[in-house]
Amino acid sequence: MIGAAFINEGDEVIMAEPTFAVYEGVTRIMGGRPSYTGSSND
Repeated sequence: MIGAAFINEGDEVIMAEPTFAVYEGVTRIMGGRPSYTGSSND
């Protein structure tokens, strides 16, 4: 699993919203905390 190479226990993983559902799942499995940022059309 590629998430194991980049995500460590307690890491904050920043991802855009909307995103693929699998990203949150892999983050949580690896012990990370998902953090979302929205897109801006300004």
